[in-house]
Amino acid sequence: MSKTKKEWGYQMFSRFREFVLPCIIGVIVPAIEALSWREIKAYHAFKKSIEVKPHKTKEPVIIALIGSASGKISVAEELAEYIGATIVRGDDICIMLQKHEASYEYSCVIAEEVAIEIVRKGGNVILDSDFTDMYKRASIRAKARKADARLVFVRTYCAPETEKPPCAVLANINTAHEVYWRHDIEECAKELLA
Repeated sequence: MSKTKKEWGYQMFSRFREFVLPCIIGVIVPAIEALSWREIKAYHAFKKSIEVKPHKTKEPVIIALIGSASGKISVAEELAEYIGATIVRGDDICIMLQKHEASYEYSCVIAEEVAIEIVRKGGNVILDSDFTDMYKRASIRAKARKADARLVFVRTYCAPETEKPPCAVLANINTAHEVYWRHDIEECAKELLA
């Protein structure tokens, strides 16, 4: 069954938006320099708490997870073992921001900056945050490109698949069935290690 011109046009526009937006995102998304002094203190404290694991892949990889309430941390932990990756959890950043009485507003900026630091130190990164938002995806794409790191998205879900992923993904992992998702993670890791 062929696509209508409207469907084809929407699909092309979506792809165009996904790849052009990173080029202009620097104007929209604040850099680390735009953070308040409390947010910067939280950033440095969080950065110190991270232990960088050496990557097992040929090139540095940033994996951004997509999905909410779908077992992202379980997938992240399992995948990190296979490819040698450091997990950056959005929840841990929010806890650090709370300790420093800072706003959560720029927690994604902190996560991205920490991810780039890890790549510069020779590690892979798994970002345990939900990248369904196109601006978050565009921002991490732009930063990964500058750091010469490969960026992939992995989608997790825990129910019958009803929606298409918001962007191209390396893997769709249904966490409802443990045997299957562990196999899917192994396949994803093989592709990343190839």
